Amino acid sequence: MPHRAGISEQARIAEIERRLTEPINLDFKDTPLKQVIGYLQVISNVNVILDTADLKDASISVDHPLSLHIEGVSIKPARDAPHQT
Repeated sequence: MPHRAGISEQARIAEIERRLTEPINLDFKDTPLKQVIGYLQVISNVNVILDTADLKDASISVDHPLSLHIEGVSIKPARDAPHQT
């Protein structure tokens, strides 16, 4: 069933997948997690929703500082990169 302006759900999903596989660079130093997520949303134009329950279970705040430097990776693998503080 078409969603907006005749764009099918399948086409929307394909576009999101394309955006998530485009190479990006990330360079953060002591940046709050919520700010990193906001940046990822802006550059990918994809809504990113944090699992706050899991973060709370792991004693991680959205204000937790994150330091990360990676180049030429897609968001999909980047989301699985080890967290550094």
